[in-house]
Amino acid sequence: MNERLESLLRRFEELDQLIQDPDLSRDQKRYRDIMREHSQLSELAEIHHESERIDGQIADAEQLLRQEKDPEMREMAKAELEDLLIQKKEAEDRLKFLLIPKDPLDEKNIIMEIRGGAGGEEAALFAADLFRMYSRFAENKGWKIEIMSSNETELGGL
Repeated sequence: MNERLESLLRRFEELDQLIQDPDLSRDQKRYRDIMREHSQLSELAEIHHESERIDGQIADAEQLLRQEKDPEMREMAKAELEDLLIQKKEAEDRLKFLLIPKDPLDEKNIIMEIRGGAGGEEAALFAADLFRMYSRFAENKGWKIEIMSSNETELGGL
């Protein structure tokens, strides 16, 4: 994981340098490709920096816990340390997810067919519910949907 992370962070820094090159704006296709890759890696870099910041705070809290004599301050440091360890775990989980290699088909379009099939009006109503669910999911993800054909039943099913 560390090798892949370091490699992607180096690539992010390279892209930062390329973006600052004034000649890049002359080649729109290359500019668009570099900006797309930069935006994909920016979240990874941001979470990595957040993880490093949390590591520093954990070290400070542990040092305070070791050196502090006041029981009230020790309790506060202990609570802060527990909170920071949870944040660290969340950041590591997000990093692991972002390090999963992207599928080249992720950017492609799909055709989905939803129909009631056997089951009559109940199946058609269920198909309509499924369509609404997938439509809202697509909206939340910022995807466009296009209905190629649709046949509604009398009760509002598909």
